[in-house]
Amino acid sequence: MVHVNILVEGQTEEQFVKLVLYPYLLSKHITLVPIIISTKRLREGGKFKGGLTNSNFDNFIDDLTQLLRSTPHGYVTTFVDFYALPSRFPGYQERLGKRTQLEKVEFLEQKLAEHLGSPTNFIPYIQLHEFEALLFSDKSGFENLVSPSDAKLEKLKAIIDSYPNPEDINEGAETAPSKRILANYPGYNKVVEGNMLAIEIGMDKLMEKCGHFRAFIEKLISLPKR
Repeated sequence: MVHVNILVEGQTEEQFVKLVLYPYLLSKHITLVPIIISTKRLREGGKFKGGLTNSNFDNFIDDLTQLLRSTPHGYVTTFVDFYALPSRFPGYQERLGKRTQLEKVEFLEQKLAEHLGSPTNFIPYIQLHEFEALLFSDKSGFENLVSPSDAKLEKLKAIIDSYPNPEDINEGAETAPSKRILANYPGYNKVVEGNMLAIEIGMDKLMEKCGHFRAFIEKLISLPKR
């Protein structure tokens, strides 16, 4: 069994790991444990969790550094959104010289690894463009779980038809995947419904439609024991 600690951006990603990624990867002999980013440490010893911003970027790096040190016989990875990525992220400005969004994300992943000293047990991952992109992998999620009285289902399904690869949905303030869902489904609850939709779609379809996500999962599956 290969152990992997995954530093995630918030509760939605934590539940996605527990409910969707963990059971799938366990069948491949990988144990995946989610840890939410520390956004603020308190003097009395506690800490707030969730989100990645410029103000807590140092905490993000500290969390990764501590995880890498405490996981000598396993691996450490990340699950953070490309959308609204903080400008302090390594390679943030240089990414603009890359042609495609995928090239930008892969460049940023590389720069993050270099920033940490290129540890051999680190697999950086940035989600294109955010978690909600995965929910546009198949119509079954919205069709089976969302009532037509609560959402504009035809518009949501039209978005799916328009993007063979949901990772191509852009990162605009009004057009990012989560913004498109909210525009057509105002009652959308990210933590609960987001993961129900992902479960309904299933890992096979998520990996079939989202190439960067598939490459990440395949990389985890191919990790050797340390």
